[in-house]
Amino acid sequence: MGDNSNAAKIETATKSRTEATAPTTLLLVASNFRYWNDALPSTAEIDLTCCKLVQLVHCCRKQMTIQIRGTAHPPPGGCNSDPADLNAAEIGTTNVAGRPLLNEHDSSARVGTCLASWEGTRGELRIAAEVSDPAAIEQVRNGSLRGLSLGTDMVLDQQGDVLYKKQAELSICAEGRRPGTWITEVDGKVIHRHATFSKDEWRRKSNCRTFKPCGTLGHTAQTAKNHNT
Repeated sequence: MGDNSNAAKIETATKSRTEATAPTTLLLVASNFRYWNDALPSTAEIDLTCCKLVQLVHCCRKQMTIQIRGTAHPPPGGCNSDPADLNAAEIGTTNVAGRPLLNEHDSSARVGTCLASWEGTRGELRIAAEVSDPAAIEQVRNGSLRGLSLGTDMVLDQQGDVLYKKQAELSICAEGRRPGTWITEVDGKVIHRHATFSKDEWRRKSNCRTFKPCGTLGHTAQTAKNHNT
């Protein structure tokens, strides 16, 4: 009875995606040791329990990180002409995987790791990263750190022209200098989107619509192209 009860507790805690913490793990370990003192389990039972505990610890560690996605650099021409800005070719070849994720470019405040980068559908530089620092996670969740900013190392000649540049790090920040550089997803959920409601935009959307006659009774069918902003 005791073995089944403890196994059920471990199974429930392992599968749960709620507030799993280290004290929970210690409590489960203690309860299993109390059970073992009452009745010595078999080797198979010990192996099963240890396996479940390893899974639980992994789950606890996973709860201590969040996955973010966002735009680290707008499409070419979408920002001021700074030597650090990227052109289309540079965006297409930039790889920030493995680079440190910092808080406001503070090298002493690493809060996670970049996982991947790729060129988005509009020509922007998209990134995926893991945030592991608890304080930074809270700031991302409450909206105080939602911007993204590239930390670029550059080698210049004596005239100030760029000979070589690479992305040394990526930072989460209150707001990036480049336009549109925001965290857009946290753990797969969209937390930032851009919507426009100007008259010119409405006219542009209206011009995308076409009207075609349907049937012989003079009815009209409307087909419209979606416009995502």
